[in-house]
Amino acid sequence: MSIFGFFKQADINAGVQEFLKTEKAVLLDVRTKEEYESGHIENSENIPLQQIEKVLAKITDKSTPLFVYCQSVNHA
Repeated sequence: MSIFGFFKQADINAGVQEFLKTEKAVLLDVRTKEEYESGHIENSENIPLQQIEKVLAKITDKSTPLFVYCQSVNHA
């Protein structure tokens, strides 16, 4: 991947489809509890980024595939 590919915005729908095809995967929503409650992807787990260390207690198998998403908003 080139450095420019790093900044390319991911297609959330393609990511969800990949998650659904991946055995034993966990879809992790790292937004705040309030953002999660206002709407989220079905079957996702909410662990806010500010509490990311809780992932270790929730997902103990280190071989578990993780799909992580958040919402990034630019304010002008």
